[in-house]
Amino acid sequence: MQGARSVWKGGKTVKSYLSLLAEIQRPLTVYTYPCTVKPMKRRDLERALRQLGWYFLRHGGQHDVWTDGKREEAIPRHTEIHDKLARAILRRVKGRA
Repeated sequence: MQGARSVWKGGKTVKSYLSLLAEIQRPLTVYTYPCTVKPMKRRDLERALRQLGWYFLRHGGQHDVWTDGKREEAIPRHTEIHDKLARAILRRVKGRA
């Protein structure tokens, strides 16, 4: 025996084991952030494309292809398009990369 210190497996003392348990059982803080990005309706994006002089060219596999005569842009065929994607598409269409 080692006197007042009890030895646990691996050479750790009971005191260090209890402090380890206390750390493990400490409640976790979970941070959640509300989603502030609103999806854009596909018809609203298509309306904006038409106002910029773009027109529908053809259907692709999962996208519709729109063109202005020189360039082509693939638009996803979903009822709602993520706002960041819609803004990126409009930025490319307007010629600002």
